[in-house]
Amino acid sequence: MKSVRAISAIIVLYHSKHLVEKIVDNIISKITGLNEIILIDNSNEDLSEFDNNLVKVIHSQKNIGYGAAINLGVRAAKNNIIVALNPDIEITNWELPAELTEESLMLISGKPHEWSSIRKFPTLTYDILRLSLKNLSRPFRMVEKISGNLCLENLIQPAKVDWISGSLIITSKRTMFELGGFDEKYFLFYEELDLCRRAWIKNIPCFIAPGIQFHLNQGNSSVKDVSNIKYDSEIRSARRYHTKYSGKILTFIYFSVFKAYCYFISKFLKIVSIFVHHPKIMNKIQQYKTYADAV
Repeated sequence: MKSVRAISAIIVLYHSKHLVEKIVDNIISKITGLNEIILIDNSNEDLSEFDNNLVKVIHSQKNIGYGAAINLGVRAAKNNIIVALNPDIEITNWELPAELTEESLMLISGKPHEWSSIRKFPTLTYDILRLSLKNLSRPFRMVEKISGNLCLENLIQPAKVDWISGSLIITSKRTMFELGGFDEKYFLFYEELDLCRRAWIKNIPCFIAPGIQFHLNQGNSSVKDVSNIKYDSEIRSARRYHTKYSGKILTFIYFSVFKAYCYFISKFLKIVSIFVHHPKIMNKIQQYKTYADAV
């Protein structure tokens, strides 16, 4: 008979109180061995109604970002096996790989129903094209095809990958301490890429486990409009990541060109908005303006 592995779940919240009951009920029903849930609140909401013998609420003094909040949860966790997850996902299947133990060094995620593949570590060229073309679905799909994807649709056994989604990360405290946790200089986005890149350097494997499956509900984790925060964080994090792994000079050149591109697109769309009044156009003007300012 297999022993049940004790697990601590860590969930980072930012004005996400409306999702707490659902995610807590979901993980209690799905995660075998779960005996601790840690809610890290980055928005100073009143979560006292959820604080009990199973659920521990920790309030950060300010919005410290995703990675820093997970680090805070890892330090507070009583178990050595950790599940870090977003508040807006839904786990549909949970079969934890036997290889994961309290002493193992590895990072694991599951198979999102919304993703048919997972990419390799992004190159600087790929990311600049992604950020430039992400709003044009057909050209962006062409760029994705040349990036080197692992197909997840027919995955039967755990597969080693370059990086895993930050929406659901399963690991051990030993792994997190070995890697020094998340780099807290990333406020939002790229923190999981950086973590996996450092794991790759240390020969710590990252896996997709097909026995763990979940739904993503991206964009609904907060009742507040956090679009500008996301736009700003994405660019700053992308630049930090590539400065670190693609070279300072090359990153500076690429992002300087990208800044000029974003400035041009925002001005062009502003002219278009004079003749075509549509909320999407105004949103894109703000998006590209935020991109240009963040660079």
